[in-house]
Amino acid sequence: MRAELACFVVLVSLTLACWTDRAAAQTPSDGFGTAFQAACATATPGSELAGRCAQINGGGPGSGARRIATAVGNRLNLVPAQGRIAALGGRTRARGLRARRNDRRDEYALASPANGSAGLSLLSGESEAAVDAYSDFDTWTLQAGVGFGKIDRDASLGEAGFGNDRLNALVGVARRVSDRALLGVALTYDREETEFDAAAGAQEQRATSLIAHGAWWPRDSWAVYASAGYGRVDLDTRREIDFVLVFPGIPGNSDVRVMSTALGATEGDRTSASISVERALFTGERNLRLDAGLDHERTDFDSFTETGGGGFAVSLPARSIRSTQSKLGLSGDFVLSTASGVVTPYARAYWRHEFDNDGRLVAIQLRDDAGRNPILFQTPEPDRNFLEAGAGIAWVFAGGRSLYFDVEGLFGHDFLSGYTLSFGGSFEF
Repeated sequence: MRAELACFVVLVSLTLACWTDRAAAQTPSDGFGTAFQAACATATPGSELAGRCAQINGGGPGSGARRIATAVGNRLNLVPAQGRIAALGGRTRARGLRARRNDRRDEYALASPANGSAGLSLLSGESEAAVDAYSDFDTWTLQAGVGFGKIDRDASLGEAGFGNDRLNALVGVARRVSDRALLGVALTYDREETEFDAAAGAQEQRATSLIAHGAWWPRDSWAVYASAGYGRVDLDTRREIDFVLVFPGIPGNSDVRVMSTALGATEGDRTSASISVERALFTGERNLRLDAGLDHERTDFDSFTETGGGGFAVSLPARSIRSTQSKLGLSGDFVLSTASGVVTPYARAYWRHEFDNDGRLVAIQLRDDAGRNPILFQTPEPDRNFLEAGAGIAWVFAGGRSLYFDVEGLFGHDFLSGYTLSFGGSFEF
């Protein structure tokens, strides 16, 4: 009896494993095709879905081809892309607030973002005017910055391609609490507009976050930076359903083009944290630093159900998108003293590795399916390794004022490419 029970458990386990692997290998179109007949069998009577099922399955020869066209034309490959977009660039929101302590003088000066976001960096100045302007540690600094960027994704099996335009804005205050420590807080606003390839749809994402950050210099050649943030996210989606139903061999039946728009809206929470350790390799008018760090962000979206869709609106479950990336690289700058202040051209390059954002099994349902039959598909894996490089120029003036301009690009990624332009300034009070 025990042997038979053990065999039964093994058989069930193998069956479930095979079923899970098969479901996990499906694209969104595959998942729709697999679940469509079951959804038709339990569609709410009189619903738009029930009418579409009768049209597709009961229209004579070619029903299989019509089901395939329906599966592809529903464009559910936008769903994995929604999670991809949520994980893009979030780490830069928290990394822009950086500070560096002068190794030879106890003064600070604001300059460019250390990691190419809309945030601000603190760099050391060399002119006597800058030294006088920052001689008092117990002061506050108002910071502000704006960033513009674009990220493009190539289409792949199971995930739609897109172009993503983004705007980041930051305003905050920081206080030097000692000659070896700084604390600050910033409010950020992010807006991302995405257009999917082949006019398949669009989405807009808006986020407001509060970020606390700090810097600590345990020794002159070492620096530690950390930040933590929390925010709220709003997401609006639009999916364009478009396909043609063909009815061959039936006199009087003409092809039918099905076009409809499915709209969705949800909200969620975003948390972020980052830590970075920097080691100055040499300092002076020319500076070179080794930088290693870890950036984490998590976005949790609430479940939602689309409206419209002509019978093909879907219900999506709550989702959690996590990104954890390490970085290792070099940054350098060249300090030029002028009569009005300090000019600092700089550059940086980092290797990044993604630990999270794994491909995952997603289950959604057609809204009008009373049986809640799951449409199962697997999201693609991320590219684990890629490069970031950036450069810019910073101006530090007497009286506690500074400006910066920065550009950063994404390189060596399997399917993403993009850039960010940012500028901003600060004022001490």
